[in-house]
Amino acid sequence: RNNVFDRAICASRDCFTKGRLGHQVFSNGTDANTCFDRRKVHNEKLMAHFTDTDALVAEMEKWAKKNEAFKNKYRPLYSPSDDISYEELFKFEYTDSEEVFQDSVGAWCAFIKTFGEIKESIVDQVLRKYQNSRPLRAPYGEVVYNFEGVKEKVQVSRFVKYLSR
Repeated sequence: RNNVFDRAICASRDCFTKGRLGHQVFSNGTDANTCFDRRKVHNEKLMAHFTDTDALVAEMEKWAKKNEAFKNKYRPLYSPSDDISYEELFKFEYTDSEEVFQDSVGAWCAFIKTFGEIKESIVDQVLRKYQNSRPLRAPYGEVVYNFEGVKEKVQVSRFVKYLSR
């Protein structure tokens, strides 16, 4: 996953950062503790609350550098495949746009070409049933309790590109 802001939100909402970056709260700001089980709670809106925006941006920087180092280290193992992000591979699941679907089909073909000759028509057929199968992601203001403060900090970092979904 290239979007390290999404990763930070998910990690905080699932309690993976043990409060180091942020923690899970209900929409009214009170602490929640469902952690990873939040996926089973359908009647409560759970959000990430980042307590230290400097630490958030620093962690995002660390993750981005780790991602790049990982890609560089393992590129020889998946060459000649292209380096494709999770977001590019799975964006077709969130829309019925044919253009987006074809972009994802192309991304999958580029990603798996190490395995030999790839027939785009087969990739298309396999992915087609999953097109528009997931709900649109909520705007960040609906998943980050203190989004305005976080946005101010992230806007002046190299991660500004991740602020829009």
